[in-house]
Amino acid sequence: MRKLALLMTLSAALFAAGCGFHLRGKVELSPELMNVYVEGSDPELVNDLKDSLDFSGATVVSSPASATSAVVLESRYERVVRTLDSRGLATGYVLRYDARFRVISSEGERLHESGVITLKRNFDFDATQVLQKESEEEFLREDMREQLIQQVMRQLSAI
Repeated sequence: MRKLALLMTLSAALFAAGCGFHLRGKVELSPELMNVYVEGSDPELVNDLKDSLDFSGATVVSSPASATSAVVLESRYERVVRTLDSRGLATGYVLRYDARFRVISSEGERLHESGVITLKRNFDFDATQVLQKESEEEFLREDMREQLIQQVMRQLSAI
């Protein structure tokens, strides 16, 4: 019985490793990204990106003088009406988070420029539960920002 359990556990681990599964977390970055300066107009996105870079072993510096710069060129969060009820009141929205960034080496060479990264979520709204729905929307926005950072980090790991 123990051998069967051990065999099943081992085969599950081999299957997970063989299919490309990796736990979220540290991202392998190139040496060019070990000293990085991050800037942008969305402070929450910039802070989350700094934290993620720091977690992956990069040193986030406060001056772009001798560091690679990761610049969040634009970021936008919006809520677009998806559905209306018979009275013309919104009952559903599409939450959308867009971002575009650029990476420039300390010598001024452009290392990477992303296209627009877009994340969307459907959000059902009930006017009788405004406080709950505001909390839910905030949670979805934070989750979208986290997934956006993960996509940026995957693109940075390819540099």
